[in-house]
Amino acid sequence: MKRSLWTILITLLLPTAAFSESCSSLLRGKNIDREKVPQNIYIAWGTHEWTKETDWGKCTTVNNDPLVNTYNCGGREYSVNSLSGRMWVKDKNGRSFELAYDGGWQEGTFPCEKLKENSYRDGQTSWRKATVESVGMKVLLRMDNDYKYSTYEANF
Repeated sequence: MKRSLWTILITLLLPTAAFSESCSSLLRGKNIDREKVPQNIYIAWGTHEWTKETDWGKCTTVNNDPLVNTYNCGGREYSVNSLSGRMWVKDKNGRSFELAYDGGWQEGTFPCEKLKENSYRDGQTSWRKATVESVGMKVLLRMDNDYKYSTYEANF
């Protein structure tokens, strides 16, 4: 019984350990400083599929307010209610249309990348499908959270 339990545990744990490519796991045992880089937001218009050809419009912050944040993404203005998470997009005439979320957020990770000597980066991305209500236009929302790591040696 004990032998089969150990076999099951090793079988389940080894693959996850082998494929964990986050910088924090690869740099374990070293002295590291971790810095979170500001979140990047992207919106793809007219699709629910993320492919190599997906045209991501990078968002810039227009107004950062405690209640409603406004972003410009790919030439369109989006407003997000920070309390409820509801989101609207303005058309060319200045009319706002609410986005209806199609399912929850999905998540993925970026593998650890060496930037230069003693400097590394990895991150997480979240994406969500939405549809502009009463128009039926598909939208794909994406948020990237990058982390930078630098290693250092003790200097006594």
